[in-house]
Amino acid sequence: MKKAIKIACISLLLAIVLTGCAKELNLKNVQETYKEVKQSMSPEELEKKIGKPSSIKEGEKAISYLYYDGALIVDFRNDRVSAKEIAYNSNKKKNIRVGSELETEIEDLNKLIGKISEGMSFKEVEEILGDKYIQTIVDWHYEYRTYTWYDKNENRVDIEFNSNGNVEYINEIISFSGDVL
Repeated sequence: MKKAIKIACISLLLAIVLTGCAKELNLKNVQETYKEVKQSMSPEELEKKIGKPSSIKEGEKAISYLYYDGALIVDFRNDRVSAKEIAYNSNKKKNIRVGSELETEIEDLNKLIGKISEGMSFKEVEEILGDKYIQTIVDWHYEYRTYTWYDKNENRVDIEFNSNGNVEYINEIISFSGDVL
């Protein structure tokens, strides 16, 4: 009987620990949760699927649900998901190193970014920058997607692709210190 109680207690403790780990702030957990967010989900469907947000912000055009203290943002328009965004970035103070977590192979974005131009396909960009990137935004309302690449120095570039899958906009490189390069 005591052995059964011990096993039950250990199982309960393990379940509590594993549940707590699932909410840990790291790129893998944020990306997994991001994938669960589907276009046109209602707030109730979203909360049932991934849980309650850490906060909610109401804007003029959308209501934003923030998860992982803002590392994942889900926008609603007319009570339906209209966009999702990963706002999990390298941060010296929080010791977050996204490039390291992605195991990026890019030595220096500055040397490659000039090869990218508007109108290029995603595949063409991927051939230049590699496949170690994060899809950071899907906006179903405005019909675009943004992908982010990091280099080994944790500098990043965000590239926006239109609904045809072509480069629409290339943001300036953001240095790890937070300065625009």
